[in-house]
Amino acid sequence: MEIIKDLGIITIIGGLIAFIIRSFIGKYFDQKAKNFELELNNKSELYKSELEKQLQKYKSDLDIHLTKASRFHEKRLDTISDLYKLIVDVRINLANLTSTFVMSTGNEEKDAELKEQRKIDAGKSYDEFRDYYDKKRIFVPINTCELIDKLKSESFSVLSDYHFRERVYGNSYTDFSREILKEMNERTNKTIPSILKQLESDFRKTVDVENGK
Repeated sequence: MEIIKDLGIITIIGGLIAFIIRSFIGKYFDQKAKNFELELNNKSELYKSELEKQLQKYKSDLDIHLTKASRFHEKRLDTISDLYKLIVDVRINLANLTSTFVMSTGNEEKDAELKEQRKIDAGKSYDEFRDYYDKKRIFVPINTCELIDKLKSESFSVLSDYHFRERVYGNSYTDFSREILKEMNERTNKTIPSILKQLESDFRKTVDVENGK
């Protein structure tokens, strides 16, 4: 009986010890789990905070980029608008200068004044176009620059040829001088307008006119 009693006591004590151990282990792991959960939450908050900072920086950088792009596009549109007007002025004044048909006023002095004015207008319009373009070409697309460079070169060539003809022949109209004037007039009325037509197409693409934007 004593042995049974002792065994019962040992069993009870063993069960109690096992319960205490299980409770301790349970509390230990519960605490570990809570600590781990807390650590995860902290890391999650830190990551969230860092992500928000990066997102804000990205938005800020994007806003700056879009603002710069918008300003650049506005300057490009203004440049193209002004440049187109200057190019048209060059074409008109060169056409007037090299025209093979000029109405006479019946007054030689007046005719000479009008001729001199056509020279002044052509030279001035070319200088204004060249100076503006050289200063603003950074806002013009590269492929368009190639066309404008071609037009600038052709316009300068016409002006140079005209002044050469005038220095050599003056007001005399020999067959050769008439041929020079005719050739200049053809370049003014054919070559330059063909370049201008290509420029118009490029300008429209740049400003999205054809897309209605």
